[in-house]
Amino acid sequence: MAFSLLVSLAVLGSDPVKGTPLDTRCNFSGKVLDKTNLEALTGAIIEIKELGTSTYASFDGSFTFQNTPVGRYTVVVKYVGYIDQTFTDVAISGSAISEKFRLTSY
Repeated sequence: MAFSLLVSLAVLGSDPVKGTPLDTRCNFSGKVLDKTNLEALTGAIIEIKELGTSTYASFDGSFTFQNTPVGRYTVVVKYVGYIDQTFTDVAISGSAISEKFRLTSY
């Protein structure tokens, strides 16, 4: 089995505290699904290595990292019964994108 991690980015406005420009931070969000049956993988762990931050997929498989700095990152996705998968050079660019990641089960 494998699952898809659909990733989209939504642009945020300027950071009112730091005054950062529009394109330097954005929300990094997506959905974690089983590739075969498209069911949500509730509780999957999504980690951005370089930022040292992680989150869990909610009941519908969705996740969001808020105010993520624009850049290229290594994203690690883990779920019980699946092989941990590392995705390198994931671009968070401040513009809306959609990516699919595949993970294979044991």
